Amino acid sequence: MIRRAVAADAAALAGLNAEVQALHVAWAPDRYHPSDPVDVLASFRQLLAREDVVIALAETDEPDGYAVGTVVAREASPYKHASVTMLVDQVGVRADMRGAGVGRALMAWIEAEARARGCGALQLDVLSVNAGARGFYERLGYLPEQVRYAKVVRGQSG
Repeated sequence: MIRRAVAADAAALAGLNAEVQALHVAWAPDRYHPSDPVDVLASFRQLLAREDVVIALAETDEPDGYAVGTVVAREASPYKHASVTMLVDQVGVRADMRGAGVGRALMAWIEAEARARGCGALQLDVLSVNAGARGFYERLGYLPEQVRYAKVVRGQSG
């Protein structure tokens, strides 16, 4: 079952996040660090209180996964049209539930919420080393929109 997370779910969300965060730390230790569970819990409490954020929670007998979406409204500029987009910032599914349709159900719920909130599109970032997530999103119809390049310069001279 997928439902909107509420304040009482903050601890469960923080627990689900720990597994995802550990993967990010392993893949990109220059960008991500192990998180303090107290800080993560506080972060989820703040997210759950925001009107522009929606968090989907998948659960059977226990929490199976979650997805966080933030509505981002951009005014028109000399370069771009005005837009309302849902930025999917976090998606996590317990390792033992991957491949069982939980991620697909979470994304379908988030997409429906985005439509209900007037969003014209959804956007998300995936680490280039995360081939599994890239394939998952592509199977759902997401396409690469732009490529972000990075170069570490800390500790380099000239």
